[in-house]
Amino acid sequence: MNSYKYARKQGTAIEDCVQHNESPMEQSYLEQYLCWGRDTLVPWLNKVLGSCSDITGNQIEYHIYQVFCNLRINKLFEIIVDFPNSEPALTELKVCVFETDRYKFLKASLNRIISRRLLHLGAQTSDIVSIFVSSIKCLNFLDPTADLLSSISMLIRNYLRTRPDSMRSVINILTGDAKDSDDMDLENSTISNTFSDILLRNGFKGKVLRDQQLPADITTTLVKIFDSPDVFIKEFQTLLGDRLISRSDYETDRELKNLELLKKHFSEAKLHQCEVMIKDLMDSKRINTNICNNMDPESRFVNMKVLSRLFWPQFTFEPQNHPPCVSRFLEKYDALYSKLKSMRSLRHLTNYGTVDLDLEFEDRTLSLTVTPAQASIIGFFDGKDTLSLSQLVNLSGKSAQSVEKLVSFWKSKGVLKQNMNATISVVERIDDEGALVEQEMTDVRGHEEVEQNVEAIPETVKMFRPFVQAMLGNLGSLPVDRIYTSLKAFGFTESQDKLRAYLDSLIEEDLLEAAGGNVYSLLKK
Repeated sequence: MNSYKYARKQGTAIEDCVQHNESPMEQSYLEQYLCWGRDTLVPWLNKVLGSCSDITGNQIEYHIYQVFCNLRINKLFEIIVDFPNSEPALTELKVCVFETDRYKFLKASLNRIISRRLLHLGAQTSDIVSIFVSSIKCLNFLDPTADLLSSISMLIRNYLRTRPDSMRSVINILTGDAKDSDDMDLENSTISNTFSDILLRNGFKGKVLRDQQLPADITTTLVKIFDSPDVFIKEFQTLLGDRLISRSDYETDRELKNLELLKKHFSEAKLHQCEVMIKDLMDSKRINTNICNNMDPESRFVNMKVLSRLFWPQFTFEPQNHPPCVSRFLEKYDALYSKLKSMRSLRHLTNYGTVDLDLEFEDRTLSLTVTPAQASIIGFFDGKDTLSLSQLVNLSGKSAQSVEKLVSFWKSKGVLKQNMNATISVVERIDDEGALVEQEMTDVRGHEEVEQNVEAIPETVKMFRPFVQAMLGNLGSLPVDRIYTSLKAFGFTESQDKLRAYLDSLIEEDLLEAAGGNVYSLLKK
């Protein structure tokens, strides 16, 4: 029998064996198969055929490389998603691509895989950015010349530019605010000792030297998604402001770390505004401590953040009145601040921040964290058991619609109740004349039909929720027929009426909002 033909037949057997015993990505099996081919298969062929040329042995080794190359390329998307756990599989892929000279095939396959499995309406923007980061690491590992990375970077950048939330997702990744961000190490990966050993053992020292080239920088690659660095910095300032405002303390260690990271890529002049914002929070701790030390102990119940108006993103000022105890505190705080900082005054943005409340009733105590507006409404009941809606409107200085929403919040907590004469009272005891029973029945009647409709919606509709959210986040407001047509392309088989019912249920969950008629959009929060 011709040794070449026999080797080809044996090669088919090798392929069947490797595919049948497909190895997990967390482990490397290439070396085991190479050793098996060299130490077992070739000697066995020598016995069967009488002699086995070096060409046949090389062909068997080449076929092992080729089989592993195809296997790892077929799983390339999973390798990228699971990196760095999939580093052994990536190591095998790099060796096999070099040995079989299949770089062009790898490049074409990579572009096809990214386009088909990542860049579509069903993928969340945050997931696309996370996988892009993982792709940068993997492709730096595979090809430090950045040729592979360049081939997909433009595809991903162009797609992300069509999504309005892409910049926020990138910033969340860079600042560690994204989901699973603890596992998203943005430092560039380096070639492992195991991989170097494999290459050196197989005589590829020259190819190891190529790996000393500087890999593509992750932060720079992400920032290049956007047309101008100034746009990126402006959005970062907005998110930084939101983060600092929402903090209940004065800690800024994480924000300082993020700022130092960005200073490696942007000039200090561009980030000066962010530095001032962080400094404001650090100074606020000292100012607040100084002022509170000059107040009565019972008055020290507010922690203020004093912000430099010209260096922060524009705030929304919503005038509102406060309960007498809060108003007295703010007036005293202002007076002490004017003594501490002459020629300066404060404008209180009381629609920002949070309030920790301990509410004591006859039969219970509630501890809640609420907004200042919610705290003010319940504060007006201090010393008063009952108020009318018009009285609350006059006391708070808010519109009747706003007051009704705030009262509804406290009714849902079992703190307030609506009386038959349209007045609002504090619920001192849960079992007081069935106070909560009437409210509960009202809520049940109001939402019973919606809840029944939600239960009637089949799971085959609910499973398309990520597609709907991604579609509306990408394209903005859409009519139900347009959403229905788009979902049909992804295998949606239910009726348009069931889709409409599901979209209405997402409105009840505060995920979507009706933009008029049968038009839906993501709820702006």
